Formats: sequence, C-alpha cells, structure tokens
Amino acid sequence: MHSILLESGKHDRRREKTLLRPFNHTHEDFEAWAWLESAIWPDHPHTSGSLRHAYDTRPRDSYWKAHMAVVEGEIVGIVICSEPPVYREPGTYRIYVVVHPNLQRRGIGHQLYDCGYQQLRQDCPIQALTSSSREDKTDALCFLANRGFVCILREPMSELDLANFDPGPHRSKQDQVRSQGIQVRSLQELAAEYEDWQERYWKLDLTLSYDVPSPTPFTPQPMDEWVKARCTDPDFDPATRWIALWGEEWVGMTELWITEAAPDRASTDLTGVIRPARRQGIATALKLQAIQYAQDQGIKSIVTDNEENNPMYQLNLALGFTPLPAWLTFRKDLTSAG
Repeated sequence: MHSILLESGKHDRRREKTLLRPFNHTHEDFEAWAWLESAIWPDHPHTSGSLRHAYDTRPRDSYWKAHMAVVEGEIVGIVICSEPPVYREPGTYRIYVVVHPNLQRRGIGHQLYDCGYQQLRQDCPIQALTSSSREDKTDALCFLANRGFVCILREPMSELDLANFDPGPHRSKQDQVRSQGIQVRSLQELAAEYEDWQERYWKLDLTLSYDVPSPTPFTPQPMDEWVKARCTDPDFDPATRWIALWGEEWVGMTELWITEAAPDRASTDLTGVIRPARRQGIATALKLQAIQYAQDQGIKSIVTDNEENNPMYQLNLALGFTPLPAWLTFRKDLTSAG
C-alpha cells in the first residue's frame, strides 16, 4: 500500500506535489494514521483500532480536526488540531504534525502545520498552541523551536528489564503494607465483588489525576465519558490493573497497558496513592504486583514516564528502571504574537 514511493528512495523531488485533504474518518484513513505513527515511533506502535477508539470516545464538546498529506497517491503525513480530553485550557489547542521519515525535510511538515494553524484560526479563538515530541527527535525539536514553541514540561521515560529484575530487595515494602492490613488486589477480582466498581475506579482515578504534575489544571471527565473511554478500550484488561484497599477504601492503584501492537512490552499508565495513605510503601507494593504479573506473562519489559520532579520517577529508578529519552511538551503563546 505504501511501498513504491517510500521504500524505493528513487522518486524525483522535482515532480513531487503535495495534496492536503481533510481526514475522512474512514477505516483506510485510520489505518494510514496508525502506519505513520508507528513509522515515527517504532518503539510505541499504534493500531487503527486504538486510534479509532480514542477518537470515538473523546469528550463530546472537544475540538478535533485533521488533514492528511498525499504525495503521488500515497498518504505521507497528517496534522491534528485538537483539545485534549483532560488538562484542557480555554483558548489552548494542540497541534501535532507527523510526516513519514522517508519524506521529511521536503516542506511537507511546514505545509501541514500551516494548514492546521489556519484551520484553527478560522474555527476557534486561539490564545495558545501546544505540541509534543521526544528529546531524541532533534529535527522535530528544531521544527517547533523555529515556530516559537517553548518547552514547558519534561517527562523522562524509563524501562525495566524483567528478565533481570530481582524483587528480593523490595519485599520489605510488601510486608510493611500487609502488616497494616492493606490489600493489593486486581480490578478483575474487585469487579466481581463490587457492583459499583466502575464508579469507585473512576473516583480513585479522578482523585489521583489532580496530583499528576501538569502546567495545565486537570479537567475531570463525567463518569459516563470516562468509563466509555477507559473500560471499552480494545486494550483494556481489568486483570492488568491493581487496587490497594485499606479496609473498604480504595486508596491507590497502578495500571499496565499490554497492547496488541506491542504484546511483549507493557506500559504503566497511572500509579498513585491518595494523600492520607502515602509514605506507607503502597505505591511500591502496587508496582511489585504489576511486575510479578508481567513476568508471569512472559513480558520482556515495562516502560513508563513521569514528570522529572515527580517522586514516582525516583521510585521507578530505585526499582531498577533505566532512564530513556524524555517526552517534552511545548507551548506557544499567541496572545501577543497573533
């Protein structure tokens, strides 16, 4: 489907003409989007199903438009302008540009960015733009810097090699948690016992999300929207989420995402403990439970990311996670720039 233009490397740039068209929300467009994302981020591959789910379950009142770049009949890039589902700020929109690696430095990204920006100016009262990339993507960093974007958040990634992980030195934390009567149980188990498990899960996530470091205040989703987005995700599995219970109260959780696109490499979503229950070793006990599960399933590694000053990052390093390049969030203030 995408082989002739991109794999040959012999096409004549002088004959290339880029066509920009709206994203059509067809299966083919979602497939092309997933293919582009996976080409840019081969260590974080995407599927059309996961992208379609994220689109279909976004907040109903949130802005989302995209355009695709087509060269010689092949989709080679995309620009997406949107409001994030959480951490929303009035007048602030995200602009995200992807161009296939084999066709970068040809001005396609520039055309996509201008297209998305003009669409936003036409549709919305823009006060600021945000974007993101990873610190090892130097071309992308230059692209954003040249357009006036400034880094406002750094979130280092880290990865744990499960083949060499020894839980022994950390057992005392689990013993400490158990001695206080705190249980660590899977969401799958709790769903069978609590009729209101989805509400409890949502409330815990809500409480913890307010404390996640972010330059933008957290924007809670109504329970029905949150449950639809989280619990109907094609990669959602309650067996890979663990809850800490202190009596009947849900006081902490950790989540593993094991995706169809990367079944050997799990990722941690949210790990947290409510404020009154912190400093008890609960977060470590939760993570150890998740690590044990991943090892039992034959998963090779777990990857996660944290804001660089978040104590959770230091906890991960203490467990043996190895630092990786950081995700960076950028912002461009338009209130004076126009």
